[in-house]
Amino acid sequence: MCKCRGDRMSLNGRAAFASNLTILNLNLFHPDLFRGSLRFLLLACLVLTFPARAMDAKRIITLSPHLAELVFTLGAGERLVGVSDYSDYPAGASSITRIGGAAGADVERILSLQPDLVLVWKGGTKEADISQLRNVGLYVVSIKGESIDDIPASLLRLGELLGRQAMAGQQATAFRQSMGKLSSRYATKPIVSVFIEVSARPLMALSNKHTFSAGLEACGVTNIFSDLSQAAANVSLESVLTRKPTYVLIPDSVSESDYADSLARYQQAEDGSVKGVVRFNADKAFRQTPRIIDAITEVCESLH
Repeated sequence: MCKCRGDRMSLNGRAAFASNLTILNLNLFHPDLFRGSLRFLLLACLVLTFPARAMDAKRIITLSPHLAELVFTLGAGERLVGVSDYSDYPAGASSITRIGGAAGADVERILSLQPDLVLVWKGGTKEADISQLRNVGLYVVSIKGESIDDIPASLLRLGELLGRQAMAGQQATAFRQSMGKLSSRYATKPIVSVFIEVSARPLMALSNKHTFSAGLEACGVTNIFSDLSQAAANVSLESVLTRKPTYVLIPDSVSESDYADSLARYQQAEDGSVKGVVRFNADKAFRQTPRIIDAITEVCESLH
């Protein structure tokens, strides 16, 4: 049996659709055409699930900090009524209502904010949360954020949803051009192998399933754990040293004592293959937004 959902069309959109049917002289409720309540309900489902116009979104909720940033990037920050924990860029995001974080989404609070669009991170937001939000009738759109190409693609998709296609096109083009210039600048430079440490206890590696690692390849920086099936995974110190990285990259958020520990840890390489430990801007590197280029460029300049 058809399951009617209100996540596809605004109330105004539904009314307009019904009106258009009348204009077309389709007498949908003629007794000879639709007999019985079941057929009526089936028709209602068709009307209620008719695709909404993308630019109807006026009350938006984001379930990842980078999605909130992308909405602001497209000049629609004032439409955000709820954001996830750690949504702190730009500054305006910090004052918006929190609706949960890595532990899960607060569905009750989300419903109280009456959003007409919920943006989730495909592969990052819990599938259980996504299913629950859709089951209560909310319009949920998954935005992919894995490869470097997903950033301009995300901008273009959001541009459609927010009615900001022109701005999204400009931002996407600018991003691609910046990455192209970076690739050209380092095209003749030698390959540099790195281990990207995202946690010391337990020791965790970043893979090319993450945008930052994948983006570093533009300047000839190769991740020794690029082949991992997950964006981040636990690894052993032995496995790191066996793969012989030339440099180790660690977040700039680590303390001075942890930085000193890292230096000592990787100096264990008997052949001296690890030349040094380089910090990177974690705030920019871990957000799948145009700002990631700054973090990539800084690392490229440090290693070449």
